Amino acid sequence: MLLRYEFQKVFKNKTVLLCTCLFLLLNAFFAFQSAQKGKDVIFHENEHTEALVQSLDGTLTKEKVDFVSSEYERLASSVAAGTFSTEYDENTYSGYTYGDYNLFSLLKEELDRIYLYPQTLETAMQNLENNAEMYASAGNSYQARQSEKIRALYGAREITAFHDYSGLEAYFSYDISYLFVLLSVVVLLSGMFVQEKESGMASLLKTTAKGNRPVLYSKVCAGFLLTLLYAVLFFFEDFCVFTACFGSLHFDVPLYFLPEYAYTVFNGSAGAFALCLGLMKTLGVFCAAAVCMTISKWSKTYLKSVGASAIFLLALVFFAQLKNDFVLNPVFLARAQTMFSKPFYVGVFGLQLSLPVAVLLWHAVILFVFIGLLCFKLREKHARVFRRS
Repeated sequence: MLLRYEFQKVFKNKTVLLCTCLFLLLNAFFAFQSAQKGKDVIFHENEHTEALVQSLDGTLTKEKVDFVSSEYERLASSVAAGTFSTEYDENTYSGYTYGDYNLFSLLKEELDRIYLYPQTLETAMQNLENNAEMYASAGNSYQARQSEKIRALYGAREITAFHDYSGLEAYFSYDISYLFVLLSVVVLLSGMFVQEKESGMASLLKTTAKGNRPVLYSKVCAGFLLTLLYAVLFFFEDFCVFTACFGSLHFDVPLYFLPEYAYTVFNGSAGAFALCLGLMKTLGVFCAAAVCMTISKWSKTYLKSVGASAIFLLALVFFAQLKNDFVLNPVFLARAQTMFSKPFYVGVFGLQLSLPVAVLLWHAVILFVFIGLLCFKLREKHARVFRRS
């Protein structure tokens, strides 16, 4: 009953509803702009280039490779000799011979990357083995174990299909929705506790047999559930916008199929990676929510609570821009995907943990610390009330 009351109180607030609609509209606009920039490549120049890329999509075959190679060689020789026409040609894919040359250059480059990937990975694994032996001989067991662990994670990988990953890459790189969720947290939770203080209800609750313990628990639960709801809402909006712009995003392929993640230690699919990113970002938002609720609990007025929460958020964003590789900042989780592009391990109490795992543990600790601060303040005030009585 108390939990439902907290939800009703939030969603009956016109300011909350107005800000929610505004943030959703702005996020949709920025997501669409980001998607259009992702499509601003020669693969999506017109319907003919898109049809060509679509015809090559899927499992690689000798016919596809031979077609791309022969077209590239023909166009490359024409460009090198300077005999190509600069006029519009309706028989070309892009409309111009030189445009087709650029198109097939990119296609050949991607096919070469796919074909050479096992050899490139084998070279990287050999380097890791050499590094492990070198560190072991030098007595650096920590670095030796790290090299061996990365080598074991790579395993036998190969890329068996060609896809246009521009949509998936644009989707993973989009992080503005995370900031809108943080703004929503400030709007939602800044008045979570302080409004009862302003109305005098908090003082009345302390005189009851159970004190304000049930109310606090319901508020904390409502705060995190609202935060989860808004995170899912905004992240789902991202998915809808990018899917509408690109169609299939190829979530079923392994993550290492993407050029940017060729050496990632994440062995799951791109869809599993998207879910992992969503969970990591949600944990970061939970940390911000816990801080905002703590500020609201300690503030005396609503304006002070909103101001302190807004200053806290702006400070995190400013510091993230000032030092964008500081992984202990919750705002860094907006770019959590950067931790997966290359393998990196850190030592935590003698254990070797991948950087994403270490960052998750850090934010989990921060989350529990602030939840503890909320509960500690409750017990302290509850005890004082009964001592006086």
